[in-house]
Amino acid sequence: MSRSYSIRIPIEVLIPKGTGLSEGSFSMVFTMLEILSPERMKELLTRQLLEKGYNQSENGLAMPLKSGKSAVLDPDTMTMQLKVPMPESCAVYVQEEYLKQFKENLKQAMETGKVMAVPGVENKIEQMKQDAAYQLKQLAVEARKDVNLALKEVYREAIREKAASIGNVENVSETKEGNTYRIRIEISA
Repeated sequence: MSRSYSIRIPIEVLIPKGTGLSEGSFSMVFTMLEILSPERMKELLTRQLLEKGYNQSENGLAMPLKSGKSAVLDPDTMTMQLKVPMPESCAVYVQEEYLKQFKENLKQAMETGKVMAVPGVENKIEQMKQDAAYQLKQLAVEARKDVNLALKEVYREAIREKAASIGNVENVSETKEGNTYRIRIEISA
């Protein structure tokens, strides 16, 4: 009876270059109502997200995340780029009688930069893709919730500013029914 050995294979010899599988990525577009000038609305949103713990980066406002994930909102385009890293290697099991040939094929693939055809690895790569897609989905849900809550606060503040520019604000009331949120402002001229 032969033994099988677990060998870690670098992803670059399993997936062709240019397929973009070093990371999973996704982008979401948000809409922002223009209650005030676009510059003021962006300013309010930026302030709100920074207060929530986002960080200013060269690409926009970065959501605080761990483990190589990233979610960055560009306030100019209102587009958020989400990224999840793929694993750098994949473990495969090789029977003892094929071990020597397998190691030679792996060495040759790494030296030449070519893709190595490994039976049974396709399923593992597909699983890694599915894991990345699941992580992206979870990240998208969390990011959308975060930005939508920030937008709600921005709208609240923008409506109050707009009302104050029209006249004296006499009364402000807020109600929520299901998914509908209402702000009623009474102004005296």
